[in-house]
Amino acid sequence: MPDGTTHLLFTGLELLRRLASLVPPPRANLTRFHGVFAPGAKLRPFLVPQTGAEEAHAGIEAAARKLRMQERTPRVDRAELLSRSFDFDVFACVRRARCATSSSASTC
Repeated sequence: MPDGTTHLLFTGLELLRRLASLVPPPRANLTRFHGVFAPGAKLRPFLVPQTGAEEAHAGIEAAARKLRMQERTPRVDRAELLSRSFDFDVFACVRRARCATSSSASTC
C-alpha cells in the first residue's frame, strides 16, 4: 500500500463484509460495454448484427443441428470399439491354434 502497510488484520465478520462486496449481484451481466459497443451508442447498429439477422442465423443453426442428429450412426458395441481402437477381436479364441491340434477342440 502507498502508506507502507504490508499486512491487514480483520475479524471474521470484517473479512466477510469485504469479500461480499466483490460478489456481483445475481443475474447481473459480468461484461459491460462502453463506447461504440454500449447499448445506447448511436453507431452500435452499424457494428452489431440486428435481431432479424440473429433469428435467421439461429434458425439456420437449428436446422443444421437437426440434420446432424439425423445423420448420426447408431451406437457401437464395446467389442467393435475394441476392434477399432486396438485391432483386437474379443470373440477370437486365443487358444485356437492349440485347440485345432489337440483332441479337445470341442471345448474352445
